[in-house]
Amino acid sequence: MNSRMQLGAIWLWVAVLSLSPLTRAVAQDEEAKRKAGLDFYGFVMVDAIFDHTGIKGDWLGAARPTQLPAFEDEFGPPGQFYFGVKQTRFGVKAHAPSKLGEVTAVIDFDFFGTGVDAGQTTLRLRHAYIELGQFLMGQTQSPFMDLDIFPNELDYWGPNGMVFFRNVQFRWTPIQGDNVLEFALERPGASGDQGSYVDRIELTDVVARFPVPIFRRPSSGVATTGATSALPACCDTSSGTTSATSLSTWPATQSAGAST
Repeated sequence: MNSRMQLGAIWLWVAVLSLSPLTRAVAQDEEAKRKAGLDFYGFVMVDAIFDHTGIKGDWLGAARPTQLPAFEDEFGPPGQFYFGVKQTRFGVKAHAPSKLGEVTAVIDFDFFGTGVDAGQTTLRLRHAYIELGQFLMGQTQSPFMDLDIFPNELDYWGPNGMVFFRNVQFRWTPIQGDNVLEFALERPGASGDQGSYVDRIELTDVVARFPVPIFRRPSSGVATTGATSALPACCDTSSGTTSATSLSTWPATQSAGAST
């Protein structure tokens, strides 16, 4: 009896020792989750670019197709050299525990001026949002884009034709992980990168016209057109004679006569 009790005590002691590392790991994870923290991230990047395309000077540091010249030397002769640090980035990420889950706040920026600051090395806000569990509010990547398909490349602006947009939004992500499901209310007004089309005229004196053909009820199965003055504009009257192809909506069983 005593031997059995001793053997049971030994097995219990072994089980406690084997589970103690797991217990400590879980406790450490819970402790780590309870602690608040502040992370800094970013990098310094220097671009040295020789451009032979003749792109507009404000966009020497990016491959932006809408800023390429439409004709020779539109923005001056090609062959410009560019040094810049516009892609340098700095960000702060704060996280703290709460009864509803971990709260995360992110703000980061680079120095790539756009809009009225195009061509300048100035602060540009990239992300500014706060996230609690499945909910996010602030500025970050729009759900209408997919960062997972963004290729690795040297140019800053990204591949031509790809959707890439950061927008102010309120977002709910009920499914997270390998598969993601997102719903978002976003600030309206996003548009494609169309460049500057102010005072740009491609075509002039263009008038839309669609002459309607004239149909008349045929008599005795003969399809006839109206007077020559009412013929469609496609008809040739320059030679003094009029030739037109008559159209009839009558069934194919009707005999088609000659047009006059």
